[in-house]
Amino acid sequence: MAKATFKKRRNQEAILIVGNNVRKLRKIKGWTISEFAFKCGVDPHQISRIELGLTDSNITMLTLIAKKLEVDIRLFFKRYEE
Repeated sequence: MAKATFKKRRNQEAILIVGNNVRKLRKIKGWTISEFAFKCGVDPHQISRIELGLTDSNITMLTLIAKKLEVDIRLFFKRYEE
């Protein structure tokens, strides 16, 4: 029997929380994904993947994003009631 070609990422819930919070904070600034990606110096697809929870970001990327959004990085991990 062949093994699955992908592994479920650990902490998927945390990855989704971070992505949702990055999106909310970006929208508060009134920036499109393209505008924000330009400010961060990354490809817009990278920002999109982070916001959708399709990739887990390293601390360097999260620090850069927090700096550009002018927020404390801890806000990325906060759970908000919908």
